Amino acid sequence: MTAASKGEADVKTTFGNAEGSVSVDEVILGVDTHLDLHVAVALDQLGRRLGELTVLTTTRGYERLLRWAEGFGPVGCVGIRGNQQLWGRSCPPPEERWGLGDGS
Repeated sequence: MTAASKGEADVKTTFGNAEGSVSVDEVILGVDTHLDLHVAVALDQLGRRLGELTVLTTTRGYERLLRWAEGFGPVGCVGIRGNQQLWGRSCPPPEERWGLGDGS
């Protein structure tokens, strides 16, 4: 099933509906970041694909992404694949911000 929202995001849902009405024990969220949009995929605790969501890189887009993921159930972990060049000088890469390494 595929549903399109009002220009803010593109939703492709595999299990459940576009708003994440199917509840699972734990949601695993993966996000591929880009300059103008982010693509997220939600999985259940068994690795089954719940859906895919593309949002604009705006506050509204981020809020939509979070509501969508939490609509399936509690988010247990998030994996982010980012382009290092998207991190501006005012926002260092996660490795540096959270002390996970030297950032190289």
